[in-house]
Amino acid sequence: MPDESVRTPQMIEGDAHVMLWAGDDAEEQIEEAGTGTGRIAPGIWVVELRFNLSRPYDGDPGAADPHPILGDRRVREAMTMAIDRQRINQEILEGRVFDIDSPLAVGWMNCEVEPFSHDLEAAKAMLDEAGWRDEDGDGIREAHGVPTVPDGTKMTLTMNGYTGFSTLELIELAVQEDLKNLGVEVKIENQDFAVIFGTYEDKSPRLMGDYDLLLYDAGLFEPGADIAKRYAPDQVPSEANPGGDNFHRWIREDVGKWIKAANASPDPAVRRENFCNVATALREDIPTFPILQFSEGSVYANTLHGFTVSTWEWSTWDIENWWMKQ
Repeated sequence: MPDESVRTPQMIEGDAHVMLWAGDDAEEQIEEAGTGTGRIAPGIWVVELRFNLSRPYDGDPGAADPHPILGDRRVREAMTMAIDRQRINQEILEGRVFDIDSPLAVGWMNCEVEPFSHDLEAAKAMLDEAGWRDEDGDGIREAHGVPTVPDGTKMTLTMNGYTGFSTLELIELAVQEDLKNLGVEVKIENQDFAVIFGTYEDKSPRLMGDYDLLLYDAGLFEPGADIAKRYAPDQVPSEANPGGDNFHRWIREDVGKWIKAANASPDPAVRRENFCNVATALREDIPTFPILQFSEGSVYANTLHGFTVSTWEWSTWDIENWWMKQ
């Protein structure tokens, strides 16, 4: 039953026992009725701001030519320092999500990296040093001595997400506002789900390398395989490898070696060590910036026992352990 207005009375009346991904109002009603309780854990869905490290719109999906603005690590780091993740967490998501500094800080990996910090003044100083300054006073920085663009080039970028998810749209607006305060103009151009997640043959912009910034939520369903597709240097999408998912076009050979070592071992400790090396490299180079981690959970009837909320699996993963109190 997808309709929450129908599902909620079912839980209150005791005719249903699990309500997947209940909204706040529904959870509150069920708990006030005394028939169910919400249970959550950090989920695999992480909202990230993804940077294109290669030159877009040049007819070349490869990674050889760096992005004229985002190819400079200082620019990427300054942008992360300008974005106020706590404001997004508290004002937009009402504190119902989790802070996270690495897309690999989930589940059993739990990779710890240097935390990202919010410091607008330090971010401004970093862009000044990188040659991006607002000398004409219009609020948008322009290039002064930046080797990859002509002097006077405006610091203007386009950010793509997908349509139909209002929470994502609010996060985009917050990011846009924070980057405007830094002097970076960001234009939001959301695309249909089928476009942004389309295939190489469909010329999906992220797979063709024709974008500046991407902002959306994604998860690691099969960590070993998904990490390899997303970050291995040989997984840049191309005509020869249309299924590659390294659309950041982030190339580090040591990362490829760590991923292979992790996926060659059944030992969780070996796998975690190598994957956490990848997490450290991600923090060093910043091809992606984790903004928040969604929770995973549902409302369970108070008569239902034996369940465990899992980061990695859907609600019914351990259903053989469930039992009902009559």
